[in-house]
Amino acid sequence: MLKIEIRREGHTLGGLLQHELLNDEYVEYAGYDVPHPLVDSMILYIRTVGRKTPRRALKEALQRLKSKLTQFAETFEKAEAAIG
Repeated sequence: MLKIEIRREGHTLGGLLQHELLNDEYVEYAGYDVPHPLVDSMILYIRTVGRKTPRRALKEALQRLKSKLTQFAETFEKAEAAIG
């Protein structure tokens, strides 16, 4: 089990990471917690099965999210340019 505290992040990034991690067949559990609404941090939990480590699963999830967000930005910019 990997437990990481990510400062200055909350539900927005936590939800994205959890969803993307759960798309990985080797991720048995992915969850996050925001311990207190006035504390600006999130705790991410990852447990994997098989040979993939939680750290590797997180790196791959981050790469997939980066790719998806880049594609979204490009599509948005094209649509915006078409509107004028």
